[in-house]
Amino acid sequence: MRSNLNDKIAERKSKDPKFEARLRKAAEGFLPLAETDDGKVTMTSLRIAAGLTQTELAQKTNSRQPNISALEAGQRDNPNRDTMRLLCAALSCDMNTLDQAIENSKAMLAEFENTKK
Repeated sequence: MRSNLNDKIAERKSKDPKFEARLRKAAEGFLPLAETDDGKVTMTSLRIAAGLTQTELAQKTNSRQPNISALEAGQRDNPNRDTMRLLCAALSCDMNTLDQAIENSKAMLAEFENTKK
């Protein structure tokens, strides 16, 4: 189902040159939902700011969408250095920002899990 949505988005982008800009603007509305309560950057906020879906980011980093999802959810925190470099390039950030985003994503997961107890 997800790939079908990506196909529809790609088709729409090819037919409507303004669609990508509208899609990016809509994604910006979700950006606050992807940040920590104190506005720290997360993997999700970096991806949304770059205007990428998880699938697109996975393709740019020679990875798979579930790996990107796990990074964003704070469930994975140890991508190899080559993947880190590709993530930095795709997300237009430096290594320190990426490291901090991964740590913040982990912290958000820990905070969420603590609220469930």
